[in-house]
Amino acid sequence: MSVIDRIKAKHKAAGRKSLEVQEWGDDSGPLVVYWTPLTIEEQGIIYNATQKSGLAGLARALVLKCENEAGEKIFTEEDYYPLRKAADGKTVAEVANAILGVASVKDMEKNLKAIRD
Repeated sequence: MSVIDRIKAKHKAAGRKSLEVQEWGDDSGPLVVYWTPLTIEEQGIIYNATQKSGLAGLARALVLKCENEAGEKIFTEEDYYPLRKAADGKTVAEVANAILGVASVKDMEKNLKAIRD
């Protein structure tokens, strides 16, 4: 197995994480959001959205990463602006921060700077 194949397998094996979002649930209970670990490309997309529009990167993280239990995207590109303009910022931030994990905006900035240097 090549090194890149091992890297891909390791990423896939990292599995999915989840978070119950009470505020976005319904009568049957909270919405459960699932996601896989961020790739460098996804970190860059979120970082760039943050650089252009500040906290808009949080909404971008949700559109990129949020899935249902079956692995289907919860949000579409059309949901990006409503997430920015109509959703509760605290809830968006809570979900996005869970997705970002250790890859905070500062960490992404450091990673991108290291790549560019």
